[in-house]
Amino acid sequence: MLLPLGTDSRGKQKYIFMINPHEKPEHVPPANDVQRDVEVFYWIGTWDRANFKFIPDQEAPSKMDVGDGYLTAESGLVTPDGRTVVFSMVQNVRTPQAEYQSGWAHNLALPVSLSLDKHDKLHIQPIKELQSLRGKKRVDFSNKNLASANQLIQNVKGDMLEIVIEIGPREAKKFGLKVRLRKKAKKRRSFTTTRRTGLSMWIVPRAALIRMCVWTAFKEDM
Repeated sequence: MLLPLGTDSRGKQKYIFMINPHEKPEHVPPANDVQRDVEVFYWIGTWDRANFKFIPDQEAPSKMDVGDGYLTAESGLVTPDGRTVVFSMVQNVRTPQAEYQSGWAHNLALPVSLSLDKHDKLHIQPIKELQSLRGKKRVDFSNKNLASANQLIQNVKGDMLEIVIEIGPREAKKFGLKVRLRKKAKKRRSFTTTRRTGLSMWIVPRAALIRMCVWTAFKEDM
């Protein structure tokens, strides 16, 4: 799939080319991973309209999502106001028998808007229309350290929450957020990143400053 991304910092029109192969290209790390892979890869580059040819800025592709094959089968469009919007299919991990017995398989992810950031890298964000689903704001604070932030969100609970968080990591090399956390729970979800790779890791940033807003994901009267 080929879609426009807008102009880069030099004023040149850029495009994104996305593919969804069933096997990871050999030159994409890690080299020892040769198993079947249904993740989405992309290149950013230019479109030669005269010769109908896409020219990538670099040879190796990048991953659209680092969730290990959960978001696939990208479809996209350009909205009337000029935004490039993409949505994905969310793979599940059930057996074919479980899918047959339940009567359904997979789901659709929330649509996202694609653009270029100030460094000419891919910028992904939820479409602005999703803000209309926000309900009551549960918490809103700025410039808090980890201990203060945890104190302010200790009573925030729910299965459908929108969390907007901005972390100033300072010296921390890895940082993130744990959700669905119970004192006696054996399982919990972690959303984490690193400065360098963006892979799923977790560490408590001792000196980080945190800004956070949390809304219920859907209006209470809906």
